[in-house]
Amino acid sequence: WEAGEPQQLAVYWAPRSETELQAHYRRSLAAGGWSIVEPATPLPPDSDPVITAEKGQRMVVIVLSPDVETRGATAAVFHSDR
Repeated sequence: WEAGEPQQLAVYWAPRSETELQAHYRRSLAAGGWSIVEPATPLPPDSDPVITAEKGQRMVVIVLSPDVETRGATAAVFHSDR
């Protein structure tokens, strides 16, 4: 999806598990008026969690990954206006 401008990418680290971060982002997005877009086909259980949400013409995709060195997790947040 490259139709809109600007596109942004930010990567965050947290001393939390992927499960905790996923719950945090889902709550925060819903509280901010974003609609969570569930995948038509569930991701395989061993894949990194992905959250997709829309608000008006904006879309955000968050990919969560474990950080085995620090025992936390990272969140790659992709944001775009469509």
